[in-house]
Amino acid sequence: MTEYAPTLQEIIITLGVYAAGFLVLTILYKLATQVKEEVGG
Repeated sequence: MTEYAPTLQEIIITLGVYAAGFLVLTILYKLATQVKEEVGG
């Protein structure tokens, strides 16, 4: 088994992927709450 340390570029890409996922989840959550308010009155 070899030791592995990610490079700075790999860390930045990983953070970008997580940030994009969080952005999508936030948008979907906002849409869901707006639809729920419209349906519920």
